[in-house]
Amino acid sequence: MTERGAPDREMDKSYDAVVVGAGAAGVFAALRAKECEPDLKILVLEKAAKPLRKVAVSGGGRCNVTHACHGLDWLLSCYPRGGPRLEAILARFMPEDTVAWFAGRGVRLKTEPDGRIFPTSDSSQTIIDALLSCAEERGVRLETGVGITSFRQGFRLGSQDGRVVEAGKVLLATGGGSAATGWLKDLGHKLVPDIPSLFTFCCQDPVVTELAGVVADPVGLELHVDGEFFVAQGPMLITHWGLSGPAILKLSAFSARALHSTGYRAELRVDFLPSWDRDKLVQALEQRSPEQRLTTATPFSSIPKRLWQRLLERLEIPSSQTWRGLVPSERQRLAGFLKAVPLKIAGKGVFKEEFVTAGGVPLSEIDPYTMESRRVPGLYLAGELLDVDGITGGFNFQNAWATGYIAGEGLARS
Repeated sequence: MTERGAPDREMDKSYDAVVVGAGAAGVFAALRAKECEPDLKILVLEKAAKPLRKVAVSGGGRCNVTHACHGLDWLLSCYPRGGPRLEAILARFMPEDTVAWFAGRGVRLKTEPDGRIFPTSDSSQTIIDALLSCAEERGVRLETGVGITSFRQGFRLGSQDGRVVEAGKVLLATGGGSAATGWLKDLGHKLVPDIPSLFTFCCQDPVVTELAGVVADPVGLELHVDGEFFVAQGPMLITHWGLSGPAILKLSAFSARALHSTGYRAELRVDFLPSWDRDKLVQALEQRSPEQRLTTATPFSSIPKRLWQRLLERLEIPSSQTWRGLVPSERQRLAGFLKAVPLKIAGKGVFKEEFVTAGGVPLSEIDPYTMESRRVPGLYLAGELLDVDGITGGFNFQNAWATGYIAGEGLARS
């Protein structure tokens, strides 16, 4: 691999294949293409100063490589968009294939209790080094600091400093919201507008204010958005601005388009005890020590004490109230409240570490077995440029590895 930082006239050449975008999908595609056809003359172009930027910041700098999977159906359920064509893609390169690929390059991985898979080094640099070392070994040429300003079918790519690259085939792997969307429109592709996915919720309800850092695990969530509703379950983190955590991020992904249409205004109902039905919950409340005050300790390990006290405040239960003094109708009311606490969502936050967009080229516009455009022969698409996005937990990287792997094979075919 050759990496550049300064202008290099040597780039003014023809290549068998050019990859635009040195993210996970683009780099992985180049590696697979060279594996299939070692003599392939391939160039990877990246506008930024360094490749694999999202890999570097993923998972707080640890890189959530993929997710421990329980089968293809389960994997597909973690992608809000993509549809049946996504099955053909993910079936070709599953999470176990990702694990095997990195293990074959000496990268040790570990699976955390929630299923996320990270390098044992807890450093994204381990993943970056493995990818770039493989590129070096296979003779992939990587040019950084090269922004493509013109793209013509045929293929001729012009850079910001006036240089031109010609290619027999091109892979666009530039991510969501990039200049490539304009090129694709000019070439006749339909595009689904990009909107944010994977974001936190802004909420200033008294139940959650001044409780930043408190985690309720698990919770059941039901989000009502303009006549539609979406559900999720898992840990929820209270933040300075509202709500975050895996359950909220999953909910944001599945409701992304509905929330976008309402300006991110919705009603959230939180079940703080999703494993309890209401009748058993009432019985549990009846069995509390009669002389103990409700605010002394939380009866449920999944509800932290500070949050428990705040929930009681919302119901206007005095701090001196004992369980003996709680009449049956009040127990019913408390149980019902714990099963469906209403919160107003007033906007979205920004999930900075792994910002993902929903939108891009629909999978109906590409051949899922090669990633080649159905409209422009020789043009391939991979990664977030496609209208595919997953929930948090390594699923977006898995899409990048899978689409890059398949696209790489397409680039290598004669």
